[in-house]
Amino acid sequence: MKSSPKLTREAFLECNWKYEPEQNPVFYDKLHSSLKKIAKEKLDIGQQEQYEIFELLAEISLMYLDADNKDKLFRAFFTNILGRTKEPSDLTKEELEFLSLILNDIPEPSLKAKIADILWLVQEPKNYKYAQIAIDSYTYYTFDNKKNIIFLFQDLNKYYERAIYLCQQINDSNQLDKILSKLTYVFKSENDRGLILILAELIDKTKNKDVLQKIAMPRLYQEAIQLKNENNFHLSIIILTFLNNKYKQFHDRENEIKSLFNIAEYHEYDGDFRYKNNNCSAYSIYGEALQTYNKIPKKNRNDYDVDNKIHNLHAKLKESNQIVLANMRKIYIGPINITNSVQGFVQHISNKTDPIETLKYFTGLGIDYQDLVQNAVKESDQFFFSNLFTKDYRSDDGRIIAKISPDDEENKLNEKNKKNID
Repeated sequence: MKSSPKLTREAFLECNWKYEPEQNPVFYDKLHSSLKKIAKEKLDIGQQEQYEIFELLAEISLMYLDADNKDKLFRAFFTNILGRTKEPSDLTKEELEFLSLILNDIPEPSLKAKIADILWLVQEPKNYKYAQIAIDSYTYYTFDNKKNIIFLFQDLNKYYERAIYLCQQINDSNQLDKILSKLTYVFKSENDRGLILILAELIDKTKNKDVLQKIAMPRLYQEAIQLKNENNFHLSIIILTFLNNKYKQFHDRENEIKSLFNIAEYHEYDGDFRYKNNNCSAYSIYGEALQTYNKIPKKNRNDYDVDNKIHNLHAKLKESNQIVLANMRKIYIGPINITNSVQGFVQHISNKTDPIETLKYFTGLGIDYQDLVQNAVKESDQFFFSNLFTKDYRSDDGRIIAKISPDDEENKLNEKNKKNID
């Protein structure tokens, strides 16, 4: 078997690699595809070392950054029955040494950040230089470049989150202040509400309470009201939920209760909007409103007329049930002759002298319970998609009388067992 050549910085520099995507910043798939294409070109002309260099860089570009997971920051981009893509633990000592040699020669910031971060994570003793390079590279792209907007929701917020954590980890207050200034500047001038929320969440992660309370939170509250006026209840409620958590954290009881009431009220407005448009989801939205109103402490309810709100909401729930029923498909089944079934039951329990034994046979519990459970599990496993969603069971007037959650194994088995017995 032919051994792999040693990877050298000279071989990498000979390639004079530059990455100029059609639209910056970089997407995982585009950078990966570009590196794989170069690797194939090198292989086709017999340049084995360069081929292995770009294969390695392509594998690293595909490592998924999970900034929230401090235990496993980078994970495989995908896993299937044939295996998975690479993770940092798969890199050899020789590959890590090579990456450290070419780190400063990497022209693409997102790839450079990833390599520096991997070296910071895996090499001992820790080299603070790698953390600082990672911070600089993660924050190379800025939020005020409108070309970044699609990329933003995929990766840029994760890059900044990771950079913030690294600053805190190595106690680099200067870099953290620079990041905070960038975020605050864009927050003040930005008009996209989704981006404003992301920026506020990042400001929160810097742990600068003053900027969050004096600049970010007041504006967020005003944006939530404006979104409500535009009937964008979903984003408005997301913003208010963030604010409610912060008010709770800062022991601001007055605003905590006020924002909780707003969340309930906006759910109700959303339900009204959907009800007027004959939307079946009005019922579940009203349900969210009711649950939130009920979270408001009794001593604060008079301030917001909550009990009257709850009373009116029950009427709305009843009315919205009718939309659900009207949109349900009705299946009509004609009369069924059960004469043979009755005769079968009589025969099934005949000659039983013990009352308990007779009752077991009559109810169908004469079947072995373990067999019943195994059959229920087997049947449940056959229907993949139906097991992904919560099932609602409704009465004739449309009220939900039972729910089976997809993660409630006991209730699912009980449901299947009942069907089997029936």
